[in-house]
Amino acid sequence: MDLPAPAGKRTTVRRGGFPSEDAARSALRRMLEGEAGGFNADPNQTVADYLTTWLEAKALTLKQTTLVRYRDYVTHDLIPALGTLRLDDLAYRHIAGFARTQLAAGRGKVTLHRCLATLSSALGDAVR
Repeated sequence: MDLPAPAGKRTTVRRGGFPSEDAARSALRRMLEGEAGGFNADPNQTVADYLTTWLEAKALTLKQTTLVRYRDYVTHDLIPALGTLRLDDLAYRHIAGFARTQLAAGRGKVTLHRCLATLSSALGDAVR
């Protein structure tokens, strides 16, 4: 499947290992529906890219104070810690490691909880 890219170049996404042709067609249909709904199906998309795009989309619906707080958590905490990971590779161990590191550095539990809630909201939107 060829996807448009912001820089004008196409990105080819390939998936394999489907047990049948029907399963492959079903996966292709889901990807096309996701593209139509605004989901970036690029398998190389990083957490930083996704969070930045997510923030831009949320700017249209959030109160200004909420957006400022989300932007603060994303740019100062989440992207420096998790941004280089591919979104597909992000796992519980990465998030748990981030939380442990933040607590060890003296970060407050309430602040950490709010930061993780921001990440949860972003990932929930990615799954949808």
